[in-house]
Amino acid sequence: MHIGEIIENEVQKKGVENSVFAESIGMTPNGLRKIYKKPTIQSDLIATISKVLEVNIFHIIAGKFQAESGIKYQSGVLGQQSEIKEGQFTITVAVPEEKGEWLMKSIFQ
Repeated sequence: MHIGEIIENEVQKKGVENSVFAESIGMTPNGLRKIYKKPTIQSDLIATISKVLEVNIFHIIAGKFQAESGIKYQSGVLGQQSEIKEGQFTITVAVPEEKGEWLMKSIFQ
């Protein structure tokens, strides 16, 4: 999974010019191009990008994580009504322990 590519795809879907989008998140176009190349990005920046695009990037990441890992997240944790607060979003998934019990772990802080 490459988070920069996910963000670039969402910007393209919205049809927003890179220069306009970069300015709306407080970056230069050159800085935005660097973001597109990063496989990982801090959660507070993802939250800002999600707000500006009006797209829950965390939900997209969780879906790709589930598809790639086979680990399912509970639909009650993430959904259409997930609230995004800058620097405060957590995605929680169920991870099996050795004894077969389920342990809830946060994969993003």
